[in-house]
Amino acid sequence: MSLRKNDPRELMFSAILFLLPEGTEEEMVLIQERFLRSRAFWQPYLARLHLWARPFGVSKTEAPDGEPALILITELCETEDVLVRVGHEIAEALGCPAYTVTHVGLNAAERQEIKANERPWD
Repeated sequence: MSLRKNDPRELMFSAILFLLPEGTEEEMVLIQERFLRSRAFWQPYLARLHLWARPFGVSKTEAPDGEPALILITELCETEDVLVRVGHEIAEALGCPAYTVTHVGLNAAERQEIKANERPWD
């Protein structure tokens, strides 16, 4: 998945983008697996997310500068403070050096692809 300008055929979602820390390939795989597949990892964050912004999916991606990143996509959330707080906690738990809250547009094919992927909270 890549971040790009919005297309009118896309639906908007809130997202938290996490820049991966520098490390060995093995360390990167462990962080990604925890974020993308660990139900236990997500348990502390789900209650707050469900109150404000229902989680839609997670994915590997790239930051705008091409650096590897992870992304949490939620339904559009007007209470960005919640996403900032949850993003901070997730970044600390994963050891990510930076994160940002943003919005992304997803077309029908991208939405279908994300829905088809495993979601760690399901």
